Amino acid sequence: MEKTALSQKSKNKIPPNSEHMKRYLKTSHIVFLIIACAAPLASMLGNVSVGVLLGNGPGLPIAYIIAGAILMCFTIGFSALTVEVKGEGGFYTYINTILGKKVGMASAFVALFSYSSLTSAVGAAAGYFTDITVSPYGIHLGWQLWTLIYFILVSLLGRKSADIGARGVIIIVMVEFIILTILDATIGIHKTTNALPTEIFAHQYMFSAGLGIAVMIGFTSFIGFETAVLYSEEAVDPDKTIPRSLILGVSSIAIFYFLTSWFIVGGAGVDKIMSMAHKMEGELVVNIIKQYCGDTFGTLTSFMFCSSIVAGYLSLHNATTRYFYIISKDGGVPSYFSHLSGESKTPVRASTLTSIIVAAFIMVPVLKGDNSFMEIYPSTTALATLGIVVLQAIVAISVFVYFRKKGDKRLFRTFITPLISVVGLCISDYLIVSNYSILTGSTSMLVNSTPLLLVVLFIFGCYHGRKRKKNTNRLEVSYEG
Repeated sequence: MEKTALSQKSKNKIPPNSEHMKRYLKTSHIVFLIIACAAPLASMLGNVSVGVLLGNGPGLPIAYIIAGAILMCFTIGFSALTVEVKGEGGFYTYINTILGKKVGMASAFVALFSYSSLTSAVGAAAGYFTDITVSPYGIHLGWQLWTLIYFILVSLLGRKSADIGARGVIIIVMVEFIILTILDATIGIHKTTNALPTEIFAHQYMFSAGLGIAVMIGFTSFIGFETAVLYSEEAVDPDKTIPRSLILGVSSIAIFYFLTSWFIVGGAGVDKIMSMAHKMEGELVVNIIKQYCGDTFGTLTSFMFCSSIVAGYLSLHNATTRYFYIISKDGGVPSYFSHLSGESKTPVRASTLTSIIVAAFIMVPVLKGDNSFMEIYPSTTALATLGIVVLQAIVAISVFVYFRKKGDKRLFRTFITPLISVVGLCISDYLIVSNYSILTGSTSMLVNSTPLLLVVLFIFGCYHGRKRKKNTNRLEVSYEG
């Protein structure tokens, strides 16, 4: 059998960082952390109405199946790679190891920017939507103060071991699933056989002009699952824990999104959901919940919607922190940030850096005034989403290249599924770029030209990677027959 030998070489004056984080995280912890990044309740409440209006209408569940299938193909090949190539640097490690240090460091810069900006946007969103939710009850603190409260909370939790935050995240994610399951069951009881209308598979919905936009929106709902590999250094038996977490996380999200969006279409009615979406817009799913589950349950859902965003904020903060920590170990950013603190060996300095960057991002809408959040949030999340999906495509190429060079004989896992994911993710990148103005919600040429910033970051990263000296943590792959 052919094996891959990994060697570590030290050609950098920076002393080797022998510190390692303690291994606390089990499969269940990591699965819930990555599901929290995807924020299922927030995704359903926020993305379904947009997908129906701008995408393929009642056929939206098909888009979730397509996006989920492509990402599952990616996950199958990627999970095989995580066992073969050791490293805790997320996508950066694998790109750096397989495609070279220039592309690797370029990807690192794109990843750091994308995750930092997405973390900031979600943090501000938590404050914004909390303020909207509690205002009817006479609580008027302003979204800026709520954002500050969440910022302090997440910054403090981010300095702790990831399993501490995971405990709270697990509770929130479980409640999210319970809420959506109750909605599905209630619609099923009321509508019986009409709860899951087969009309969504009709030709006019499956192959409508808006399918591409719907698939694009579907991809945005999965953002965050790839963060599982960032917890490799903290995972118990990572060779088993990480692949299991990836596959369980993606499959759970895909199945749940598909079924819940299908029930929502059934609850509204195939012939009525478009008009309801036009009338209710972002309130579509909440109103369907109130219709079938009552006003009290609808109110509870609104509060849990805020909790869902906060859980996503914490998970993204932790993921961004670990990106800074690993890339610091490899010399991409100052080695100061690779230091681990306390008995739990947590990357406190990297977490502090993440908090500082998030604070800088959030200050932009705060200083611009009350109405600036909804102007900045869509464009920030759109740019971050594009950056992350581009990274997914590059990693998919890395997986395919790695196993082809190795001559791996597992046809399905190392050839067919990676190839499908390369094609699918490249198409999704095209869809996001060509429909970028839909994601931003802006007609501004300046706003819709921001993807060029990712190109600039990539070029700068290539230049930085070319000049960078090899660090002890640089993994080099040799393919032995």
